[in-house]
Amino acid sequence: MVETRDISTNGFYFNVAEHFTAGTQFEFSIGLPTEITGAIRASISGNARAVRVEETGESHDGHSGVGALIESYRISRAESVKR
Repeated sequence: MVETRDISTNGFYFNVAEHFTAGTQFEFSIGLPTEITGAIRASISGNARAVRVEETGESHDGHSGVGALIESYRISRAESVKR
């Protein structure tokens, strides 16, 4: 599991222990917090491409920061969460 740092309509940024190079294509799935979606559980999944890779420094030693461009996506919604 990887935690995203930033997300927009065109892409996202995350830290990862795996080796990435610019141009790497990969599949992703991001669960959206219910604080944003309300009572509906939702996720975005699809295909992305790494467009920027950088060393993240001491706070995430051995990790790379990856800026990814979303190439295609789909939104999935689940049943409402009971409160």
